[in-house]
Amino acid sequence: MATHGELLIEHKVDHSFGLLPTQAHLSFTQHREEMLVIWTSGTSSPPPGVEWGLSTTSLNSSARSTSLTYKASDLCNAPANETGLNKFIPPGYIHRAVMSPLPPATKIWYRVGSHEHGWSDTRSFTSRRAEVSNTETSTVKFLMYADQALPVPYFGPAWRMTQQVVRDIEAGYDAFLLHPGDLGYAMGSAYIWDVWGTLVEPITSRIPYMVTVGNHEYDHAGLHPEPSGAPPGGWHPSGTSPVPWGNLGDDSRGECGVPVWARFNGTGSANPAVDVDPVSSANGVYWYSFNEGPVHVVVLSSEHDWRRTSRQYAWLAADLGAVNRSSTPWIMLATHRMMYETETGCDGDFALSLAFREEVEPLLHASRVNLMMVGHQHSYERSCAAFQGECVADGVSGTVHMVVGSAGAKVQTGSFSRNNTKFSLKHANTYGYIRLDANVARLRVEFVRTNAHDGIQPGEVWDSVELPPWV
Repeated sequence: MATHGELLIEHKVDHSFGLLPTQAHLSFTQHREEMLVIWTSGTSSPPPGVEWGLSTTSLNSSARSTSLTYKASDLCNAPANETGLNKFIPPGYIHRAVMSPLPPATKIWYRVGSHEHGWSDTRSFTSRRAEVSNTETSTVKFLMYADQALPVPYFGPAWRMTQQVVRDIEAGYDAFLLHPGDLGYAMGSAYIWDVWGTLVEPITSRIPYMVTVGNHEYDHAGLHPEPSGAPPGGWHPSGTSPVPWGNLGDDSRGECGVPVWARFNGTGSANPAVDVDPVSSANGVYWYSFNEGPVHVVVLSSEHDWRRTSRQYAWLAADLGAVNRSSTPWIMLATHRMMYETETGCDGDFALSLAFREEVEPLLHASRVNLMMVGHQHSYERSCAAFQGECVADGVSGTVHMVVGSAGAKVQTGSFSRNNTKFSLKHANTYGYIRLDANVARLRVEFVRTNAHDGIQPGEVWDSVELPPWV
């Protein structure tokens, strides 16, 4: 299986965006003093790079990139591995360069490209916070959403979302953004990756953009090996407990996670000691974790096996067991599919959510996970602090579940009226995202609408909650 930095194909690829760099996005690495930048262009010769510094006129540091690409035969099944205007087209070259060492919590200016083929605009970001033992003064503000479909007629909501998120970044929500699955909904139409990557570049070039796969990036039926290391054919469970479940199909239309693997980055485990066993270690962009300020973030793939016998579960248990709650009192988990949901018209997803809950929720409860953030359902929903389908009596010793699959995909039309609605406190079929503000003593979460509804204007808070620590 190819690793990042390895060329999967050696001949030059003509790219629709030409030689200039496009689609720049930032990512955390395992090292706090680093920031990875990834971008696309039509050539890797000579190798492009990144220049950075403390002002626009003093980009005094530089680093060369490594480059890779992928071809139609790297994808798992049709239509993604068929060539044509609305199918596979060469992605050009995807470049990765690391800016290091960076001073903590400092505004850094940078640009990517080359003297031979041109440079991107000069942008800025704030480097990672220092790892401190006294979390009383440590605050982190970040953002989360999922399901940002791009194809017409869904372009408008995604575009409005981008504009509003940029305003929040400029207002200080600039630590990172979580997008756990269903990114631009390319689903075999390769050009969508380029269009969506350009649409969100005002966000991704300003803050680390941390993703994993959703069903529309990964689910597949082809027998071709793919970068996650999962058995060929994808994961198609046919479980029977607590009810018949297993609705994973071919929702990526053959992409099988390859574009996400090539274009984005995971971080390994926040505690490197967790990754000593290759069988149960973090796995690239699919599952990984990181610490920022008082927050420990776990990113899972709901599209890979998460049952108690799986490699992913073994890693999750080890990762959660290694969290230092003194320095990172908050644990937040991001993945694509729901564990708690009440919207009607989603019977297959509801059945899978019960199995997800049965297999994984006991571990989350034992590890005192504060918040689980997901997408998949194109709506917004917030639960109480819950365990085993019930609101916990003290309102603290349970995990709050939030569905935020409202970033641009066409909103759902079901009602929130299942028989088990007792744990659903707030819900709406609407567009929006959440912003989170955490320090050692409290976690504040706000759902910001991006469309006018119920007297709320775009950019205004429609729902908010403040969580106390789980002690």
